[in-house]
Amino acid sequence: MSTNGPMPPHPQQTGQPMYEQYGQQPGFDYGTEPGTPVGPVEAVKRYYGKFIHFTGRASRSEYWWVALYMFLVYMAVLVIGIASLPTGGSEGNDTMAAAFGLLIWLIAVAHALPTIALTVRRLHDAGFSGWTYLINLIPGVGSLIILVFTLMPSSPAGIRFDRR
Repeated sequence: MSTNGPMPPHPQQTGQPMYEQYGQQPGFDYGTEPGTPVGPVEAVKRYYGKFIHFTGRASRSEYWWVALYMFLVYMAVLVIGIASLPTGGSEGNDTMAAAFGLLIWLIAVAHALPTIALTVRRLHDAGFSGWTYLINLIPGVGSLIILVFTLMPSSPAGIRFDRR
C-alpha cells in the first residue's frame, strides 16, 4: 500500500474531460478518448472516415462494432450468393459461385486497409505500438495474439500515439 495518500479520482468521475488530464488541447480530434464507447453507427462512420489514419486511438466498442458490421456484410453476401444459385447440376452454378467468390474477394480487398488502420488504432488505445500488428505474420498464433490485444482495456499510455 502506498504511503503517499489516496489516489486522485478518475477524470470521468469528477466530470473533468479526459484530454485535460492527459495534457491535450480541446478542439483537436485526438481520436477516441480512452475507454469512451461509441455506438454502431458512429463506429462505422469512423471506420470509413478514418480509413487511412494510422494515428490516434479506437476504443474497444468502436473496433468490435466494426467487426460485427463486417461479419454481417460477409454473411449477407454469402446468404444471397447461396440463395441465388440455381438448383440442379447446371453450368450456371459454377459461374454464379465464381461471381460471388469474386464479390467476396473484392469486399475483402476494399476493406483491407481500413481494417488494418482500425486495428492499429485499437492497438494504440491498448498502449501498444502499431507495429505490433505485424505479429499477425506469425503462423498459427499471430492472429490469436492480436485478438487478445484488441480485447484489452484502454490504457492511458496510448496518449503517446495521438497527434499533437
